[in-house]
Amino acid sequence: MKRISTLLIAALIGFTWACSPLEETAPEVFGHDSLKASIETPAVTRTSLSVGDGISSVLWSAGDAIDVYIDGASRASVFSLTQGADTREAVFTGEGHGNKYVAMYPSGMATGNSGAYLLVNLPYEQEYK
Repeated sequence: MKRISTLLIAALIGFTWACSPLEETAPEVFGHDSLKASIETPAVTRTSLSVGDGISSVLWSAGDAIDVYIDGASRASVFSLTQGADTREAVFTGEGHGNKYVAMYPSGMATGNSGAYLLVNLPYEQEYK
């Protein structure tokens, strides 16, 4: 009789577990994010150089892209210029969503992300166009 009671209790626990509703969560949806980037100080990059009134300004150019490492990812998402060509501030849009973003300009210079720093392939010679 004791054995039947034990089996009955075990069966009831099993049925209770099997019949309990599963808590479903909606999958996280990833979409387009936009980042705003600005050039604070003069820099030598593939951006365009505007010279006027004796002042040189570095400007974002159509076709510019940045590598964005999201939440410490080892591979970058490429974000492309969507607004702000020929200005010092631009908006870059790409796939991905997260809490921490690390960006590298120009796209393709970084070869990875260790989580603490970006690995960058910086050519010995830089071509100015």
